[in-house]
Amino acid sequence: MPSTVTSPPTTIVLSALAADTAGGPSPALLRLDAHATVLSRLADQCRHHGDVVVLARSADVEACRATVGVPVVGVDDTVAAVRWLAADAIDPHHEIVVLDASTVTLDLGIAMIADGAAAGNRLVIRPLDARGAPVRCARQRVVAAGSAGHRLQRASHRGGGALRIAASDRAMLGETSDALDQMPSARGDGVAASDVTAWLTVALVRAGVRVRPVPLPAGMVWHRVRDAADVAEAAAHLQSTDAEAVRLTGAVKAQDGFFTTFFVSPYSRFIARWAARRGWSPDQVTAVSMATGVAAAAAFAVGSRPAMVAGALLLQVAFMLDCVDGQLARYARLVTPLGAWLDSVFDRGKEYVAYAGLAIGGIRAGDDASLWVLAAAALALQTVRHTIDFGYGVHQDRALANAQHAPFTDGEEPEPGFWDRAATDPVGASPVRAGGIAARIVTALRHAERIAPVKWAKRIVPLPIGERFALISIVAAVASPRAVFVALLAWGGTAAAYTFGGRFVRSWT
Repeated sequence: MPSTVTSPPTTIVLSALAADTAGGPSPALLRLDAHATVLSRLADQCRHHGDVVVLARSADVEACRATVGVPVVGVDDTVAAVRWLAADAIDPHHEIVVLDASTVTLDLGIAMIADGAAAGNRLVIRPLDARGAPVRCARQRVVAAGSAGHRLQRASHRGGGALRIAASDRAMLGETSDALDQMPSARGDGVAASDVTAWLTVALVRAGVRVRPVPLPAGMVWHRVRDAADVAEAAAHLQSTDAEAVRLTGAVKAQDGFFTTFFVSPYSRFIARWAARRGWSPDQVTAVSMATGVAAAAAFAVGSRPAMVAGALLLQVAFMLDCVDGQLARYARLVTPLGAWLDSVFDRGKEYVAYAGLAIGGIRAGDDASLWVLAAAALALQTVRHTIDFGYGVHQDRALANAQHAPFTDGEEPEPGFWDRAATDPVGASPVRAGGIAARIVTALRHAERIAPVKWAKRIVPLPIGERFALISIVAAVASPRAVFVALLAWGGTAAAYTFGGRFVRSWT
């Protein structure tokens, strides 16, 4: 049976508080086509994911009710909207999705913030050149946010006007509504003042709550319309967009290794779609990938040249399936913590059984028992690298989680700390502190990433899993198991030194 994602009960609140650019009714009431307004289309999309409620200015309530068949609540401004969210009108067990009612997007865009795979605190983010309140993200976390009443010193993205709040964190809504009473900038129907998601994002982040960013895939339609011209542009974009192509693009990681990006993902995404249409689950593909890895190790263990070539090919099939399981999870919206854990464990498992198979096959082919020493050394090196990487990541996460935040009523944001400044600012967006060799090195490396060959070289040198499996397969097919282990130790040692050196220099700044 295919695995499913249990969706927590959800209420989607469409915020139609902003007036259009000429001061007229909400732009959500503008007609998108002959059959629907922006608001009615959005409400229909949201119905598939939970209960839907519209918050509208008092002047727009009747027009909204005539447009949609869902409850419409009249509120005066952001303060009143947050006060309503904090009241008992919504079941306390429901997660809340607050979504700008003037949003025009694909069904996938709604799913990415409203379905079961998106459970928890999440914020849709856009590039810096898009509309929306500024946010700064690091290590899959929104670490700082701005609003009409909160200045953000350095932004890495813009909020997309879609925020999901976990049921366990809804208690802070009452405190937020009280604090907003003290902030005149939260009143009014201007675009910034009425961006409820921006105010709530600041409140969550400054309360120390983890909010995960949701980046949209390339080509995704996501417009926050403000007037008739915006609506016409959004309608044209919808008509010209292949929703299935966007879904396939979104199945692939936005950032991955060189080998995976150019030699696997161009075709593996189509295998993921094929598997999805036949009801396969990501966990099933993960299990097949592991079994194929074991078959590759068994072929290596035979020791003959044909068997080595067969093992190399099987290892590549195993790696391709390892990419497919993640792409299937993203394509079918079946992302689960268990699936991510199984994928990580089986990645290590495939690699380590391949080492054992190569050692056995090498000895059967005439090598001596010292081959086990090389195999153990290669395994130990990779294990140490994984451990260090994990520890470094945990330290970054802990530093970000424990960062001090200004009170919600404070309009200023403290200077970004090392972990979020160094981890996420776009290249050239924020300079490293002036002075010192280390700072100049870091700045130079960031600027060098604008050059595509340098960017990809920096991803190849650390020897990620795609490059490691390619190295094992190629050397095993044309040389010997001993050559495989020597190559892994040489490149892996260089990668370890490069990674350690880079982290040391960055920490030094």
